[in-house]
Amino acid sequence: MPKTSEPLTVAAGAETAAVAISTGAVLPEGVNMENYVAQIERSLLQSALEQTHGVQVRAADVLGISYRSFRHLMKKYEL
Repeated sequence: MPKTSEPLTVAAGAETAAVAISTGAVLPEGVNMENYVAQIERSLLQSALEQTHGVQVRAADVLGISYRSFRHLMKKYEL
């Protein structure tokens, strides 16, 4: 299945986190990495679903993950 050319509009929280990670910014002391990553994943899933008008197969494609992985994450985050 070919990748879509639509850019992913990322929620502000995930965008901030991505910028912090990509620029090597230091995270606050005591950050819970598991919760931090979960917030980013959940935000990306929601943004992809909004962008694709709820079409899960397309949302998985936009995120560059398999539909099976997408379904797993949807269940994990109760979306």
